[in-house]
Amino acid sequence: MRRFYFSTILLGLSFTTILHAQTQISFENSEGYALSTINGQNGWQVWSANNNFPSTGVTVVNTLSSNGTNSVHMVSNGSAQNECGFRKDISSFVTGNDNEISFDHYIDALGGSGFGIVVFKSTNTTIDLANLTAYLSIDYQTGRVVILNPASSFVSTNTFISANQWHSFKIVIKKSTNILQYYVDGALVYSGTLGANKNIGVLDFIFNDKGSGFHVDNVKVTNLDNLSIHEISQKNQVSFYPNPAKSELSLKGINKAADYAIYSIDGKLVQKGNYQPEKRIDIQELIPGTYIFKINDENIKFLKE
Repeated sequence: MRRFYFSTILLGLSFTTILHAQTQISFENSEGYALSTINGQNGWQVWSANNNFPSTGVTVVNTLSSNGTNSVHMVSNGSAQNECGFRKDISSFVTGNDNEISFDHYIDALGGSGFGIVVFKSTNTTIDLANLTAYLSIDYQTGRVVILNPASSFVSTNTFISANQWHSFKIVIKKSTNILQYYVDGALVYSGTLGANKNIGVLDFIFNDKGSGFHVDNVKVTNLDNLSIHEISQKNQVSFYPNPAKSELSLKGINKAADYAIYSIDGKLVQKGNYQPEKRIDIQELIPGTYIFKINDENIKFLKE
């Protein structure tokens, strides 16, 4: 589901509104998930390297969760003995340049299967370094977290996870500053520059079915783009009327041409153009709602009727 989180801080005559567009998947019945195989539900796909799947499958269950009631459980009984997993194209959830992917992960036991989480740059899901934007794995013996750095080499972190408990993971991909970061249980375990691949396509949870399975819950894709942070002054040098407006905006305080942009309340760019003094701005195409008007580093909130 798409959720929007708002945090407002009042400081004198101005306030800052932080708007993060976030998609959250908790595999709940209210989100359209059923207690059955995850394959085919809301775009999730179960896959295997040689089409030999674990006989017990990958299912939505209500026996264990980190958020809500349900989670996805990939059971291992050693019947496949090869790489397999479940994946989803999350590119439609990604907005702006800066995003983070987080999820809760629970492994049933150490000493059996190896586990991995892959972010592909596109819908090409061949597990090849040329296709990966981010990758982390969990050592099957020790629980050590290993990540893929931009140089396409694996880095062993000093972070270890335990079996039979939930751990939270977060991957931060910032195209605006070329940063790639990995977090485990809220702690930063790696920070470096992004590699050649910077886009977010498919999210994939994988293992090799060698005796221990895992649960996944509380998957989130959050937009961190700077455009979602608006500092709105109540003492602007620029003002406009009417507000609320139906079809046009007239500006005061701008004496020369300047580029402008209009953002929806969730930070999405919906209109842009070049303002000419004494000219009105046509907003007829906007649907009714609250918007942020940005011009000359000023941000003004207005209502479209």
